[in-house]
Amino acid sequence: MGIDIGGNVFEATDFNPSGEAASPTVVTRGLVLHLDAGNNSSYINTSNYYDCGYGCQYYSSNPGCTNCNTRWVDMSGNGNDGTIQNGTPISYSDGSGGHFAFGASNYGIQMTNSSSLINLKTSQGGSGLTILIWAKSTGGTGAWRKLIGNWDGDNYIDLYQSPSGVWHQDGSGETLYVDGVNVANDSYYMPGTGWHQWGATNSNAGTLTNPTQSLTIGNEPNLSSYPWIGDIAIVQIYNRILSTDEILQNYNNGRSRFGV
Repeated sequence: MGIDIGGNVFEATDFNPSGEAASPTVVTRGLVLHLDAGNNSSYINTSNYYDCGYGCQYYSSNPGCTNCNTRWVDMSGNGNDGTIQNGTPISYSDGSGGHFAFGASNYGIQMTNSSSLINLKTSQGGSGLTILIWAKSTGGTGAWRKLIGNWDGDNYIDLYQSPSGVWHQDGSGETLYVDGVNVANDSYYMPGTGWHQWGATNSNAGTLTNPTQSLTIGNEPNLSSYPWIGDIAIVQIYNRILSTDEILQNYNNGRSRFGV
């Protein structure tokens, strides 16, 4: 069950051999998508790594295979890899441990959408979902800005900022989190600049897959409507509702990296 220290649940592996508390590990139960721009297993920022069907490997020249720096690889083991669409203005920076900088319209990172992202809706037999994203806004207010979303008729998932700066997570049964804290059941005003862990749980969210509308990071699936202006470093999706302690655990795992 772990040990609760200051609201953070530690397991035995969270302590070093001297018995001192180490950084809490990322919650893994129910994790169906895990992207981290600062982890070489998820993103390799060099043109000399290519995927020829055996994963990303080093080649001195382009052998006609997929360039790994166009892909954001899912570390959950479910194959929900992302593909950078339209190249620039999505750029990579090694600041804050590694992140993507989004800067204009007509771009986004779209997911493969494997079977692990199907039927998360409770009415379809699932147990709900949790989304956690480390991001920083540099675009201010005045326009719609989407961190993640897709369309699927009446079933959809969105985590976005309105022109007035109010954050929303669409759908019934949702709860918003900012920096590991439950802030609202519907909307929340953006707490200024800097890195934040944005989170949402939804007990009645729709499926995340659609034959024509991919789950998209940093924009709508059509890559033109709600472009994110800012930075995104980590994206995690779970096929269950994480507890407040678990969301706080993931926040505490990343906060030193992002200086919060």
